[in-house]
Amino acid sequence: RTVLFDRTFMPRALARAFGEDGFAWRRVAADGVWVSTVLSHPRLHLYRLGINLLDGRHFDLLLVTGDQLRKKKAVGETVLWLTALSDQAFGPPALPRFGAWRKDLGAIAITYVNDLTAWERIRALSREADVPDAGAKQWAWRKLFVRAMAAFFRAWEQSGYRIVPGALTPANVAVPEADFHEATMILSLAGWRAYEGPAAFVSRLYRNFYRQTEAFHPHSREMLHPSWIFDACVEAVGPATSMQFLEALEQELASAPETTDTRALRRTLDAYRAGLEAHPYVPLPVQCAIQRFADWERVNPTAS
Repeated sequence: RTVLFDRTFMPRALARAFGEDGFAWRRVAADGVWVSTVLSHPRLHLYRLGINLLDGRHFDLLLVTGDQLRKKKAVGETVLWLTALSDQAFGPPALPRFGAWRKDLGAIAITYVNDLTAWERIRALSREADVPDAGAKQWAWRKLFVRAMAAFFRAWEQSGYRIVPGALTPANVAVPEADFHEATMILSLAGWRAYEGPAAFVSRLYRNFYRQTEAFHPHSREMLHPSWIFDACVEAVGPATSMQFLEALEQELASAPETTDTRALRRTLDAYRAGLEAHPYVPLPVQCAIQRFADWERVNPTAS
């Protein structure tokens, strides 16, 4: 209650996150506020806050509270990065819009993301045993993986290639159902670190997206291709920067300790770069549009 009814916190959060100036509680409809707890982290409490105004408008916020947020030095730099990455002038932002942070209240508010995470969608795909077309099933996996991993490459690019989020995991990225939406969003920047090079970046994606998925859903192994990591890179940062990234990755993998993961990534990268020389990369949105037309044509064979 202290946070919600503070004179400036909620007005600032709604103004920053949604452009809603002049918020006041008297403008909220009767029974128009709902607060529910979200799975929380140690020493932090997370709440989803739904606000419905008298004029019918609705706002959805994620409210985070805890004494850890009172530490200006530890939290301040994260807030600055969150502000920068959530309010991009060029291209879709990689993170939900930042609302407000109050050190004295120990509270942060950001826009709540309501889409399913990539991990939730992976779990749903793993249960689809009734899809007879193996190609269609693999396409669904590829589309999900590329869209999800591209968000992390986009955050890296938008930071000026300086940082990467702490959790490069399927559970930390929300993926809209419709593939023509550009709103794939990283949920949390917590634990962010300085960019250490392409091998460290790709190895974490490979472990968290591929090895983890195979461990929990073994039958997915035949569907997954590590080359989708490189597709995600091209999608997010464009051909020129991605080629520089892949060249640097090749050099780092060549001198890296010999492990199962390193060998798999090295083989995949060699084949991927050779394939690009023979066939230019087709952007995923174009491939999705082609697939949607093919699906429509399949169910409308007599259309002309």
